[in-house]
This record gives sequence, C-alpha cells and structure tokens, in this order.
Amino acid sequence: MQGAPVQGAPSPWLPPGGSPPPGWDPRGLRPQHSGTNGLAIASLVTGLSCCLWPAALGLGIGALVQLRKRHQRGKGLAIAGVALGLLGLLVGIVSTTLVVVKGRISLTGKTKTTEQLRVGDCFTRSPFGSQVVTVACDMHHDAEVAAVVHLSASSFPGSAAAQADAQQLCDAADFSYVYDLWAWSRTLRAGEYAPTSQAQWNTAKGTAVCYLTDSATGGRTRPVRDDASTLSTDQYAFLNAVHNLDLDARLAGRDRVKAVASDLRNAQAALERVRWTGARPAAVTTYIAQLAADQPSWQAAAQDTTTPVVQLLTRLTPQDPTVYESAARTALGLPDRDGSDLTVPLPQAL
Repeated sequence: MQGAPVQGAPSPWLPPGGSPPPGWDPRGLRPQHSGTNGLAIASLVTGLSCCLWPAALGLGIGALVQLRKRHQRGKGLAIAGVALGLLGLLVGIVSTTLVVVKGRISLTGKTKTTEQLRVGDCFTRSPFGSQVVTVACDMHHDAEVAAVVHLSASSFPGSAAAQADAQQLCDAADFSYVYDLWAWSRTLRAGEYAPTSQAQWNTAKGTAVCYLTDSATGGRTRPVRDDASTLSTDQYAFLNAVHNLDLDARLAGRDRVKAVASDLRNAQAALERVRWTGARPAAVTTYIAQLAADQPSWQAAAQDTTTPVVQLLTRLTPQDPTVYESAARTALGLPDRDGSDLTVPLPQAL
C-alpha cells in the first residue's frame, strides 16, 4: 500500500543501528531513573537522629538541588529530611530560649510553688507551670503576698468552693496588709491562689495564698505593704483613729451622712487619746479642732430627712473632714491624697 512503511525498514525515531541509547525508554522516549539520590537518603537518616538536624537540613536542600538536574528518585526522602531538619531547628530555638529564661530567673530569684509562698514575698510569674519566682520587693515584680489564710472546709470542697472561700477570706486580709486606705491605688488588684485539686489541698494543708498585684503599666518596683510592721507608732495610731472616717468616704447618699456624723466624734476622741512619741504635730492639733467644729453641721444633716441628699452633701463640702486630714497626713509622712477607687466596695469585715 502506498505510503505504508516498508517492513523491516529502520525506525525514523531510532539512531542508526536500530537500538535505543542506554537510559532511554523506547516506549515513551523518556529518560529512566538511575537509582535513588544518595543525599536524599542521608538527609532522612540524619533527620531521624536527635542531634543531626543541621546535617539533615543541608543534605536535604542539596538533594533537592541535585534532583532538579538528575533523573533520580528520592524527592520525597529529601523533603522529609528538610522537614525533620526544620523541626530540629525549632526545637533547638525553643529549648535555648527556655534555658536562657530559666537561667535569668535563677539569677534574680528563687523558684517556688504557690503553696510555698509566705506573707511579704514578692514574686514574678514563672513560665514553668504553676511555679513563681520570689524576688526582692525593690525589684520589678508581678505581685506581693498579703496573707496565707486557712480555708473554712475541713476537707477539699472542690475547686470552685475553695476559690470562693479564699476570695472572701482574702478580702479582709488584704486590707489589713495595706491598712492605710489612702495607700490603695486605683490600679491595685487582689488575687488568690486556692487549691484546685485534692493533691494541692494536701500540699497546702487547706490554705490559700492572698496576693496583691498592680495593673499599672510596668508593674511595681517597691513593696505595697503598709501595716504595723512598716508604719511608725504615730502613723499607725493616727490611722487607727481615722480609719472609720476613711471608710465613710466610700459610702454614698444618706448612709455617708449618718456615718460621718457618728465617726467625727469618735475620731476626735481617739486622736486626743493618742500618746505621741514626741510633740503632737500642729497639723494634727488643727485637724482635731476641725473635727469638733464639723460635728454640729453633720449631725444636723443626719437628722434632716426632707432635704435632698445631694443638696445636703453640697452644703457640707466646706466641712469635708478629708481636707484637714490631708494636712495632718503630710505632717506624719503618710499619703496626703486618697489614691484609691472610691467606687470599689470594701469588705464588710472592715
């Protein structure tokens, strides 16, 4: 038939001689794979070793470069080797970071569990589980332990019940630790570490840790403690005398009017009974006189049930006892401004 190839004639697709060159597939005229790439195999083997990830990464990349030029198997092995190398690199970075952080922590403080904390400890939170790191209170820290309280239950009551009990007990303990109400800043916050399991209950022996933390940017670099152990005799006596008056400032409406009317006389009498270590500061004497002078106005307001309370409080502004208290505090070296948030309710125990 015309146009049909002559039987026995050499194929136009083959070189002279009729035989395909070595390495070629005569069916698809495609190059054959000449084995598995050695670098790919080595990359996988070293990647499976614990400490040879740099070699696995380098060999895997080298294998991928070679496989682009050579017709060999092993691309999957090379990719696996590179992946294992990258995983080893990541593990190395994380491990090194943790070692450095732990080393810095060990240089600045002592690692403890929360059950080991004691009153007055200042601490930073540790990245290692439930542990904390105690540091000097004049160093940067996250919180300060105000009390360690015994919970009410005789056996572990459950996590939620233990937390609720700890919060109630810590409220009063926190305000005893910072006894001067004017020393409470608006950023000072309370917290508790209460047992969350039977094991923690056993370790803590049924106690919870009360702590104070400062939400201000930068945290704290000085202790917050302000009680009989840090105050002078005169300072503590003054705060005892005016404590209820300072509490009254946190009340509202007629409750405040009635409370101040009663506590003005009590504060005056308490201050007059104080045995000062030296001469009574002149500003304190002036404050006592003002407390006596203010009593009639507040007592009349407390008995007035018809005038709107807003008008009563406006009328009593010149007799605000905190004005002269500020001057007396300055003379005694106490905070002369109430830095607390007056809208935050205080514990009933106070």
